[in-house]
Amino acid sequence: MTYVVFDLLGAAGYDLRGPANLLVRKSLLQQLLPRSARCATPNHIPTQGEALLHQVVARGLEGVVAKKAKRAVSLHAVARLAQA
Repeated sequence: MTYVVFDLLGAAGYDLRGPANLLVRKSLLQQLLPRSARCATPNHIPTQGEALLHQVVARGLEGVVAKKAKRAVSLHAVARLAQA
């Protein structure tokens, strides 16, 4: 069994849902999450989401997690987290 982690909503006492966009949070997640065969972070696929969904359905897999990748980023809050 593999635990798949899709997003980092908070860390070190900071709520990242507002200050950091998804791509920044995923980058931080990959830095913080220990490498393990039992824990994984999925790749970000920026285009062709509908084609991916059709492939997932055709193969009988569970589904796709989709989020908007970009939003305003407060670099100050992200820098504070990186220093924590």
